Amino acid sequence: MNFSALSIKNPIPAIMLFVLLTLAGLMAYKANPVQDFPDIELPIVTVAATLEGTAPAQLETEVTRKIEDSVATLQGVKNIYSTVLDGVSTTTVEFILEKPISDAVNDVRDAVARVKADMPAELRDPSVTKAATAGRVVQTFTAAAANVPGEKMDQQELSWFVDNVVAKRLLAVPGLGAVKRVGGVYREIRVELDDARMAALRVSALDVSRQLRLVQREAPGGRGDVSGAEQSVRTIATVKSAAELAAIELPLTDGRRVRLDQVATITDTVSEPRAIAMQDGREVVGFEVFRTKGASEVAVARGARAAIEQLNLDNPKVVLQQVIDNAIPVEEDFDGSMHLLYEGALLAVLVVWWFLRDWRATLVAAAALPLSVMPAFLGIWLFGYTLNIVTLLSLALVVGVLVDDAIVEIENIERHLRMGKTPMEAALEAAVRAGGRVPAHRVHERRAGPVLQTVRLDRRDRGTGVAGGGAVAHADDGCVPAQTGRAQGRTGRLDHDTLHAHHAVVPAQSRQDRDRFAGVLCRFHCAGRLAAHRLRAGCRPLANPD
Repeated sequence: MNFSALSIKNPIPAIMLFVLLTLAGLMAYKANPVQDFPDIELPIVTVAATLEGTAPAQLETEVTRKIEDSVATLQGVKNIYSTVLDGVSTTTVEFILEKPISDAVNDVRDAVARVKADMPAELRDPSVTKAATAGRVVQTFTAAAANVPGEKMDQQELSWFVDNVVAKRLLAVPGLGAVKRVGGVYREIRVELDDARMAALRVSALDVSRQLRLVQREAPGGRGDVSGAEQSVRTIATVKSAAELAAIELPLTDGRRVRLDQVATITDTVSEPRAIAMQDGREVVGFEVFRTKGASEVAVARGARAAIEQLNLDNPKVVLQQVIDNAIPVEEDFDGSMHLLYEGALLAVLVVWWFLRDWRATLVAAAALPLSVMPAFLGIWLFGYTLNIVTLLSLALVVGVLVDDAIVEIENIERHLRMGKTPMEAALEAAVRAGGRVPAHRVHERRAGPVLQTVRLDRRDRGTGVAGGGAVAHADDGCVPAQTGRAQGRTGRLDHDTLHAHHAVVPAQSRQDRDRFAGVLCRFHCAGRLAAHRLRAGCRPLANPD
């Protein structure tokens, strides 16, 4: 007994089950994240190495080639790409798709660690990270100074405001993963050496560089007893301003000491801009918002908008404005896909009523759609999927499959009713017959298609026959197209040679089993075409129905 027959005999548990599944599906539908495309993890690992002040040719020889030679020996490597700039080397390792991303990252990290000792000592530890596939930029905003008399902010203050205030507030939004500033400036303490003064005081640039390298460092200094309590001691060698940096003394080899401002000019300024953001012909500071993996682009956009509105109210000196919103097309595509899903379901129900002209059959098809689609949202939520272009397209395609299967069940019940059975007996018999055939038909469409092309008619048994894609007879449905009356009393059978060629698809042990299996497959193959044949030609009942 299958689930359909069990539900017919005990309808209350089945009704309650589907009511609960539908309610849970509605709740999961509201909780599912909405994205443009699903998040994927590609086995791509990036190795970034930094050695400041090194030319690209030297960096390629001393760092990049050694990293490439080490990771090339790993298992599953597909491609290796390297980019070498001034002081920065980036190597991207692409593995085959079957490689787990965690194993790929660990293998690359171990490979880089093996050659770390052969690289320059000044090289910082290379960073090994996996490729970020969380998606594109969700939103882009700009920050500009408000027209407040006497309190207008410059580019340095705007850049600090974005990095310190805006970024911290946006990162508190659920699902927001990163804030990247575009344009603006960075603070820089510039030390400009004077050649004439250095020559007069016999100070070299190496002495200045060695002393500056020791600045802004803190080191543990042990433990000490203060008022009977033990406290840790730190050695602090930091400066708080450019004036303190200018007062640093440089020890020379001959025992003399000179102040830094005696051989150089120290200024607290900004670095040379490498990027610039413009809006309506004026320079602004822009920042981009990214989401985390699995987060909803629509929800992140709404949270970011609310945070920006609150920041505008709290900071009247700054004007924060949204310029790009990539979440709007995502939301529009989602709403359009859902509307098309509703329209497709409604049209499917109308087509069923137009061809069958039976309100009971139409009601069955209309009830099967929501009771099947809504629990699917629960499955999407439980398995960690999101509502994106792939999952919505799958739901749209399955609507036709649901209607097709409902029609198969309805016609089986109608056939048994015409045979004089009671509605309960007809429903049970149709559920038993079609309960296993409908899933098998879906599997047959994908796996057994090549086998069915070799089926030929056999006069010895009764059943279904397919001859070159032409006339079709269907024994289980009680009617045959008038032009195919000779097909009664026949069944599909596979050639002996074909059975050997397709033994993996048709695992039968005997000729009789193979013939029976071929007949079943032919019935499944003809089930989807039955309605069209009944409309195109007149039908007459079989002489000896089931």
